[in-house]
This record gives sequence, C-alpha cells and structure tokens, in this order.
Amino acid sequence: MILNLRGAGGSGKTELARRIIRRYGPLRAAGTPGSGGPDIGLAHHPGGGRPLAVVGSYERQSGGCDTVRKEDGGLPAVLEAAARWCAEGCDVLLEGNRLSREVDGTGALAGQRPLTVLQLSTPPALCAAQLRRRRRLALAETARLLAAAEAEAAEVEAACRALAERAEVLRLGFDEALGAAVALLDLPVGGDGVLPVGDGQGRRDETRREEKRRATASVSG
Repeated sequence: MILNLRGAGGSGKTELARRIIRRYGPLRAAGTPGSGGPDIGLAHHPGGGRPLAVVGSYERQSGGCDTVRKEDGGLPAVLEAAARWCAEGCDVLLEGNRLSREVDGTGALAGQRPLTVLQLSTPPALCAAQLRRRRRLALAETARLLAAAEAEAAEVEAACRALAERAEVLRLGFDEALGAAVALLDLPVGGDGVLPVGDGQGRRDETRREEKRRATASVSG
C-alpha cells in the first residue's frame, strides 16, 4: 500500500514520517526500478512483512518529497516512483508540503494502487508556534505565521476532501496517526512504544499556551 502523510507546515508530518521510519531501522539507498528519479530509501520490515520504500531524503530538517528537485522530476517523478515501488511489493511512504495540497496526480495514483492518506489535524495555532521555534523567529511573527498556517490548513483540507472520493482519508491527531500507521503497515506494537508517555498531553498543553499568548497579545494590542 501507499501511505501519504498530509498536513500544514508545522503540523508534525515530517516527525511522524521519521517515527515510522525508525520502527523499520536504517534505510539503504535504492534506485527507482527501471529509471532514475528521486532518492529512495528502502528498509526491511521488523516483523518480516513488506519492506518500506521511502520517497525523498530525511537527512535534513525538512525532508521527504520536498527534497525532490524539479530537475529530478518533481512531484510527477515522486508519484511514478511510488507506483513502481508499490508494484514491486513494497509499502511506500510519501510526505511533503507540496504533496499535501496536490489532488490530480495522487488521485490517479489511488486508481492504480491502494492509497491511504493520514491527514494531521494539528491546530493552526500549534503549527505556527512550531514553525516559529523551528525558524527561530521573534514572537511578533506569530500572527503572520498563524494566518499562513490557517490558509494552508484550509488548502490541505480541501485537497483531502477531494481525494476522499478516490482514496481512504483519515483525519487524525499526531498520536492517533502514528497508531494508525503502525496498524496499516503491520508493524509490531512495543519497543519504543507508539509515543512516549505524555507526548500527546504535551502537545495539548502547548496548544493551550499558544492560545493564551494570542489572547494576551490581542488584549495588550
């Protein structure tokens, strides 16, 4: 199957991809069967199931399909690689900002191969806060980042609604999305656990803190 992680920037989809990959172990570089194209990482299933093919690189902070350059084929090459590796008997992991808002190519792919979208429901306020910390921006940038996150979340939502006619789309929080990925990929439960204890609560607390900061800034302004 093909698993496509979607969400606005800062929603946690790259972290979700990395947590899924860690359950498999180290990736080895592999080429796309029969052609060139994007970087592909391949990992054995820890329980002896289907291997995982990961499209794009995760060697930097923002990874996945966003690392595939236009000269390497861009999104068309990403989708073609996903179809080819799925046909080879692999599960395929796709994740990236550009792909999160794409419909036509992904819809066509869903007509060829089983495809499930995990759409992260991370609140825009938390997306903005996480982007601000990642980019080391001043608190004054929060309003601008929030407006951008709200607009991007709306675009992702519209794309996922359109894809729901052709693929399975699950809208979930981070914890639930990781649990769904573990189940869909037939991964063993245990080891490092689905999430460290308190991680979900920490995200909820951060959301409340960010909303409180926004309210305080509004009153003081």
